[in-house]
Amino acid sequence: GAPAWEGTSVSQRLFVSELIFYIIIGGTLTFLAWAARNTVLKAVKAEVERMLTVQQQTQLVMNAKLSAQGNLVAGISHEMNTRLGVVKNNGDNLNRGLEKIRKSLNQMVQTGTYDPQIERVLDLLATSSDSSIEATSRLEETVKELRSFARLDESEYQQVDLRQELDNVLAYLS
Repeated sequence: GAPAWEGTSVSQRLFVSELIFYIIIGGTLTFLAWAARNTVLKAVKAEVERMLTVQQQTQLVMNAKLSAQGNLVAGISHEMNTRLGVVKNNGDNLNRGLEKIRKSLNQMVQTGTYDPQIERVLDLLATSSDSSIEATSRLEETVKELRSFARLDESEYQQVDLRQELDNVLAYLS
């Protein structure tokens, strides 16, 4: 067979050559633009993933710190609560004992074997017992505030009264 160019003019040949050239160059440029776009998108995606990873790591560290803080507060409130129970029970026992001693003293007064200094000692013991009971009541309130802070008896997520929480923090700090 005869060559495909036979019977075509030079200008037709140039036109076809230029057309092929532009198609090749256009395709190459389109491919390069697509490759550059993909490279930029991959870089942006990698940076976003890195940022998310850093943010997630920061969040995990913060969650761990808050959890440890909650556990610390829970442990402290448990220990305080245990000791408070002992002190409060001792105060109650002391008050009951003082009442029995007062009854015995009344019998001593009736029989004439009463020493007036015993009354002052009993008053001192009663005052001491009352102040211990008052101190334990204040400590119980502190334990209640600590337990509220640690949210020991509540679900993981819930709505809170922000004003109440701020009041609790201020009460705890004062």
